[in-house]
Amino acid sequence: MHELNRIFQPNQVVQIVNADIKPVIQEGAQDKLIWSESKSGKYTVREGYKYLNSLTQTHTNTPVSELWSVAAEWKGLVPKVKVFLWRVIAGALMVAQNMHRRINKWSPLCQRCQMENEYESHCFFFCPGSRSVWFASNLGLRTDHLSLNIIEAIKQCTQGRNEYEIKVFSYTLWELWKARNATVIQLKKFDPMEITQKVRIWLQLENQMGEALPHKVVIQGTQEKYGYKQGGWQIITDGSWDTTLRAGGAHVLYCQGQMVRIGYNCYQLHDPFHAEVLAMKDALFQLKQLWEAYGIGEIQVFSDCKVLVNLIREGDMQDVPSWRACEDVLELLKIISQFPVQVECTEVQRQVVHEAHDLANYARLSANQYNGEPRQYVDVERNTRQNLDNIFFQRVQDEPP
Repeated sequence: MHELNRIFQPNQVVQIVNADIKPVIQEGAQDKLIWSESKSGKYTVREGYKYLNSLTQTHTNTPVSELWSVAAEWKGLVPKVKVFLWRVIAGALMVAQNMHRRINKWSPLCQRCQMENEYESHCFFFCPGSRSVWFASNLGLRTDHLSLNIIEAIKQCTQGRNEYEIKVFSYTLWELWKARNATVIQLKKFDPMEITQKVRIWLQLENQMGEALPHKVVIQGTQEKYGYKQGGWQIITDGSWDTTLRAGGAHVLYCQGQMVRIGYNCYQLHDPFHAEVLAMKDALFQLKQLWEAYGIGEIQVFSDCKVLVNLIREGDMQDVPSWRACEDVLELLKIISQFPVQVECTEVQRQVVHEAHDLANYARLSANQYNGEPRQYVDVERNTRQNLDNIFFQRVQDEPP
């Protein structure tokens, strides 16, 4: 009371004394220790390790020789995935915990599960979404007992695995990271089955290329002149796409310099690369139907899609923008492998494929399709640009202001 009277006015002292305040600490209650770094308040060895891991950058203490011993397993992977895996073991990925170290206001919490801080091991192995991916994969991994150190965890997962299983593991890590970014940045729903499907398609694509391409396909670089060879077939293909997901693909087939077939189709696709793939696949499929009538000769395919050309030549998947197109890429490669003659695919500039380009645009905007002889092509070629203009202006007039 003496202290209250010394600090407060008499009327305030009366109010304080008469206030009904429940005691915060109950007499005789047992003291309880809690671990503030976990939501449950319980301490476990894992929780302690996670806390220590968040205070120090454990990657910097890893000997370089140990990093190289892990990297030695990646010989058969494409370069982009190798770079990604090196960033994983070097602690260079911008997971939430690493971002928090650099920007204090950045939340270290995992944005997918909202349960734990997102360090590398949590992102790839302990987040519930990631666990479901590993369980559904060909490896059937149970990640509950993996080390919290990302390097040790990777070594545990790859120890005793063959080359194919290491590829499955590596591509799964890569797709997990891309899916994580799509969830955090684009707010896309995390779909474990989509990830396992992507990994399966990439492996099929890589295997198909390894079997079919070395003796079947010759690719030339971009040339300043694009002269047709005497004899044989020349095929021009192109795709068209817009953000409404409408797409078109077209091809023009020449035999010994004479136009013998044109074709264009409309599609509903998610990206322009897929349109390029379908355009070339349709062209080669049509060519197979013409062999009996026109005979077999050397085959030249002209495309302005550099990514598709590199994909066919080297199995280079680094810049492939669409996993959805991979099933059609596999079918395209199967068609190529069935030709008994050499297929020469050349990357060219847009003006070289202007015929197919105009037809692809026409197919996309008009939703029309045609595959047949070119006796009607003169009219199509003459009216293509006029039709495109009419369709475009009609769409503009129909759209509300």
